[in-house]
Amino acid sequence: MTEITMVTGAGGGIGAETGRLLAARGHAVALLDNQSSVHDVAADIKAAGGQAISVVLDVVDETAVEAAVQQTTHELGSVTGLVNCAATMTTGPITETALDDWNRVMAVNATGTFLTCKHVIRSFVATGTAGSIVNLSSISGWVGLPNQPAYCASKGAVVQLTRQIAAEFAQQGIRCNVVSPGSVRPISCVATWPRRAIPSLLRRRWSTGTRSDGSPLPPRSRRRSPSS
Repeated sequence: MTEITMVTGAGGGIGAETGRLLAARGHAVALLDNQSSVHDVAADIKAAGGQAISVVLDVVDETAVEAAVQQTTHELGSVTGLVNCAATMTTGPITETALDDWNRVMAVNATGTFLTCKHVIRSFVATGTAGSIVNLSSISGWVGLPNQPAYCASKGAVVQLTRQIAAEFAQQGIRCNVVSPGSVRPISCVATWPRRAIPSLLRRRWSTGTRSDGSPLPPRSRRRSPSS
């Protein structure tokens, strides 16, 4: 049976590469993004012999998210997987963070993840599918970093939402896991970074000092943060 996987934030960066990789491994993919570049990613996949559809939407629009799940089911088949890559970011100290900026980051990163999970899980349950969800958090969801109040809070929310879903739906065979990447270089944010800061930023490594189950790592397994 062909796996049918939806990928948000698939117009570029991690989301686009996730869609390409899944397609190369035989998944039929539904690519979602708020930018028209998602159509180009789908075209590349189809040109390579893969199966893909693309939908332009905002993940905070529940009606659009629900419709995208229905469209995927109609055009590709019952959804078996979801990868949530859609995210946005604003930087600056909390004292200078505008409420509109806070609300937008929380909406896309946390609420958008909630909405896609909600409607994909409804599809899983309706079709009796033991599906799989992967939510992208971030190092910033585990470690407090300067100038990222909204981003840290939103990505921390993704971690906890993932845990909640995994606990609630485990008995139905539905899996939900989180991946927390470090720094990457998406076009959308790299233009705002000082050029001299990029190499050092990409070399940084942070550790929470814990395993995924919350147990402590042995001291030698922990990487020191740049400030320690």
